Amino acid sequence: AAQEAAALKIQALKRGAEARAGVAYKLNPVWKALDTDDAESMAVALKGTPDLAQCDDEGRTPLRAAIEDDKLVCACLLVREDRALCVADAKALEVWKAVQAALAVPEDEDPPDVEDEGWQTETAEALFPDDSKEGGLVVKRVVAIGIYEGGRAPRDKTVEAAFDSEVTPREGYGVALAPRGDVYAGGHKAGLRAGSGALRTATGTTYAGEWAGGLRHGHGRMVFADGSVYEGAWKYGKRHGQGTYTYKSGDVYAGGWHNGAKHGPGRYTQLANSVVYEGEWRNGEIAAAKVGHADGSAYYGKFAQGRPSGKGAFVFPSGAIASGTYVEPPKGEDEEDAEEGAPAKPTTWAGEVCGEADHTTHTLLKSRLCSLPSVLNVCIAGPPASGKGTAAERIVGAFELVHISTGDMLREAMADESNENGQKAAEFMKEGELVPDELIVSLVVERLSKPDCASKGWLLDGFPRTASQAFEMQKKFLVPSKVLLLDAPDDVILERVTGRRLDPETGKIYHLKFSPPDGDDKEEVTARLTQREDDTEEALKKRLATYAQNKQAVTDAFSTVCPLKLVDANREKDVIWEEIKAFLEAK
Repeated sequence: AAQEAAALKIQALKRGAEARAGVAYKLNPVWKALDTDDAESMAVALKGTPDLAQCDDEGRTPLRAAIEDDKLVCACLLVREDRALCVADAKALEVWKAVQAALAVPEDEDPPDVEDEGWQTETAEALFPDDSKEGGLVVKRVVAIGIYEGGRAPRDKTVEAAFDSEVTPREGYGVALAPRGDVYAGGHKAGLRAGSGALRTATGTTYAGEWAGGLRHGHGRMVFADGSVYEGAWKYGKRHGQGTYTYKSGDVYAGGWHNGAKHGPGRYTQLANSVVYEGEWRNGEIAAAKVGHADGSAYYGKFAQGRPSGKGAFVFPSGAIASGTYVEPPKGEDEEDAEEGAPAKPTTWAGEVCGEADHTTHTLLKSRLCSLPSVLNVCIAGPPASGKGTAAERIVGAFELVHISTGDMLREAMADESNENGQKAAEFMKEGELVPDELIVSLVVERLSKPDCASKGWLLDGFPRTASQAFEMQKKFLVPSKVLLLDAPDDVILERVTGRRLDPETGKIYHLKFSPPDGDDKEEVTARLTQREDDTEEALKKRLATYAQNKQAVTDAFSTVCPLKLVDANREKDVIWEEIKAFLEAK
C-alpha cells in the first residue's frame, strides 16, 4: 500500500510539472505578443531578454510558431534576432557571426577574402585557440555552405558526401544561415524553400509568408530596409495579385499588382497633402483616376507619364463642375532628341464647359472619364486544316490584335543579326537540331513585351505547344486573357488534309473534293497536281498526335487561370466565327 501511494504521488508530481511547463511559456512576453501578432507588443518584448528558445506545448520555438501560424508581423521581427534561430551548433554560429562581421565594412572599403586560406587559419586560431585544427574545418565549412539545422531527405548510403557539401536535399522545417548573411527559417522541399518561411537578407529586408520552388509565392509580408512594407499576393518572387504597399513616407497604395508593378484597380493615398487617387494603374503608372482632395474637390480623368492628359473634369465643394481638356505641350526642336526617361513637361488645362453637380455626377464621371478598355490577349490552337488560320485572320481584323505566329517570329529573329536569341536559334537550326523550349519562350517573351503588344493586345498562334512552354509563360506573367481551342473529328481532318493538292507551277492549293480545278484547263491542271509530304495520311497522324499533346498542355496550364473555349470546327465558317466573336467579346 505504501509503495502504491508513493507511485501515485510521483505520478501526480509528474503531471503537475508537465502542467506547469505547459503554461509557463504563456508567461513569456514574446508568446503573449504572438497571440495578437502585434508589432508594438513584440518590439517591446524583444527589448528585454526574453527566452526565445522557450517552446510551446507542441515543441515549437516562438519563431517557428509565428511562421507556421501565419503571424507574419511577428515572424518578420523574430527572424531579425539571432537568438530566435536557436542554432544548436555554437561553434559554427560563432564562426558565421565572425564571417558576417568581417564582411560588414563601409562601402568605400574592400571586405577581406573570407575564402582565403590565410584568413580562415587566422580566424580559426582566434576563435578556437585550444583546437585550431578542428576549428579550421568548421570555418571552412561555414564559409563554403553556411549552417543548416533541420530536416533532410533520406540519405543514399551508397554515396559518400564531402564534409563541406550538402549531405542530402533539405526537406521539412529547418534553419539556414547562408555564408553571405541571408537567414531563412521555414519549410523546404527538394532542397528549396517551400511552404511557410521567414527570410532575413544581408541587406536588411525581411519576408514572412509562403514559398514555392525557392521563390516567394502566395501570401506574404515584406519589410524593406528603409521601413516600407508590402503585404499581399506574390507569384514567382514578384508582387502579383492584390496587395498593400506602405511607403516609408506614410503613403499607401492598395490594389492590383502585375509582375512586380502596380496594375489594375487601386487606391493611392498621399499622406502629406491628403490626396487620394482612386482608379486604374497600368505597368506601374497611374492611367485613369478620380483624384480627391482634402477640401472636397476632385478631378476625374486619364493620365499619361504621371500627369493628367486628355478629357477631364473638376468638381468643386460648391457643387460646380468644370469640364475640359489637358493639352500636351508642343515639342520644341531640342526635345525631339531628348533622352528616354527625361521628365515630361506639364500639360495645360483648357476649360470648355461649366455646370452643377448632382447625385449622379460621381458615377457618370467615373464611367466616362476614368474607365479604361481591357487589353485582350488570346492564345489559339487547332489541328491541321481546322480553320485556325481563317479564325486568326478574322480575330486580328475584328479586335485589332497583334498577330504573333511563332514560325514567323522565329524567322524574323534569326534574320536580325542584333537579336542574340535569334542568332542562338539559328545555330540550332543550322545543326539540324530543335530549338530548345527555353529559347523559344525567351523569343516569345521578348516579342510580347514590345509596346504594340502591351497597348493593343496579342493573338498568339499555335503556342504554347508543350507543358514546359506553358509553365514558362506563366513564370514570365504572360498569361492570356482567353484561350481558343479549335477541334474536329480526326476523320474530318483526314479528309480535309489528304485531299489537298499543290499546283507546282502556280503555287495554288486545290482540294480534290471541296475545291478541285475548274475551267477549260482543269484536266491539264489536275494532271500536274502534287501532294505535299505533310499532307499524307502517315504524316497527318503524327501531326494529330502532336496536336493532342499541345491541346492537353494548353488546357492543363490555362484552364484554371483564364476562360477557355473548345470550338467545334466541323461547321460552317460563319457559324464558327460568331461563336468565337461572342466568346472574345464577353466580359
